[in-house]
Amino acid sequence: MKRSLLLFVIFSALGFTSTTKSQMNIKANPVALGIPHTKWETPDTLSNKLINIAFFGVDRRSTSDFGNSDIIMVVSIDMESNKVKLSSIMRDTYVSIYARGKNKINAAYLEGGPGLAIRTLNENFDLAIRDYISVDFFGSAKIIQALGGVEIDVKEDEVEFLNNYLGEIAGIDGIPANFVKKAGMQHLDGKQAVAYSRIRAVGRGDYGRINRQALVMSALMKSVQEKKNDFIAIVLKDIVPNIETNLDYAELFEIGTNLLQAKSRSLEHVRFPLDNASKGIMIDKIWYLSADLAKTTQSLHNYIYKDVYPE
Repeated sequence: MKRSLLLFVIFSALGFTSTTKSQMNIKANPVALGIPHTKWETPDTLSNKLINIAFFGVDRRSTSDFGNSDIIMVVSIDMESNKVKLSSIMRDTYVSIYARGKNKINAAYLEGGPGLAIRTLNENFDLAIRDYISVDFFGSAKIIQALGGVEIDVKEDEVEFLNNYLGEIAGIDGIPANFVKKAGMQHLDGKQAVAYSRIRAVGRGDYGRINRQALVMSALMKSVQEKKNDFIAIVLKDIVPNIETNLDYAELFEIGTNLLQAKSRSLEHVRFPLDNASKGIMIDKIWYLSADLAKTTQSLHNYIYKDVYPE
């Protein structure tokens, strides 16, 4: 019996029930997820060598709100080679959203939660994703803190904006901010890391923010591997209560095991759409990122499935 399955049986016997299953019915309906008929039997799920999971970082002030998904990633895990790749989707990408018309891709989560957000990814980029993990900024801070924080090289022009976001977080949760006092390589706690990942005022706006998000994710990967002896306790106490997902305990532990065994301590990362397949446009005084979706889909598939990296 696989270790992750054994753990799941043990937790079930002890009376643990997953608090992350509120959206479990998402998996059961490939039509509602926009999965093409040709991929019904071979979806991007745990049954295959490659897992594709949609990851959403949600900007919300209350757990009762969906909020916009300011972080949109496809996390690809090769279960045989233990290789992990991130594909960031620019949140302003102009796409078709089922029954809503065309809008920025991050609006899909606000309009219809994870189900519609997954469908939007599948239909615009010819994917067959069924599984997702969502976390808001406050949950992210708790998870990063539980894993011991991250090491990040903070640039001089980022310090002010990082502290501005820390002040905003402090105003919401009523806990004094631990401001960053200098630039340079340093240890960021959970809230500091989240504030860093939200900066968009320097470094080409959202392009720079996506790069910071990837840096935090890669640093977090190192933290996960350094905490491997405490991983089970951290998953139960600090990760599961702070995420929303349709993955069950067995699947979460199987993914976690692969992360712990990954050959590389950093994550591979590419942003989509690529610069040569997109441009900014104004519609009704709102800025959108218009993409060549056919070209973007091909580049995305090459990266995920064929290990072909764009220049």
